[in-house]
Amino acid sequence: MKKLPTVVEHAIIAEYRSGLTMNDIAHQRAIHRTTVAVVSDRAGISRRPKGMTAEQIRLAADLYGCGLSLAAVGSRLGSSASTIRAELMKISVRIRPRPGR
Repeated sequence: MKKLPTVVEHAIIAEYRSGLTMNDIAHQRAIHRTTVAVVSDRAGISRRPKGMTAEQIRLAADLYGCGLSLAAVGSRLGSSASTIRAELMKISVRIRPRPGR
């Protein structure tokens, strides 16, 4: 991995501390997610847990209960449809059959 300029590393650290995800930072800066991880590791920043928060899961359940698709819920919350499905199943939300199935 090519070393990033110090000013860029500091910006990445600030963005991560402000709440952006590693994937968001990587996408915005056109770098690989592991580059963001290496920068944060070198700075001694502990990584946030992966997955959705309890609040996000409750919101996903509410949106899905209102009739939105898994994909639409995921799009709103920044997660994939499969992540939304898995999290809803953990809290016993009944998953509707996919259209045409």
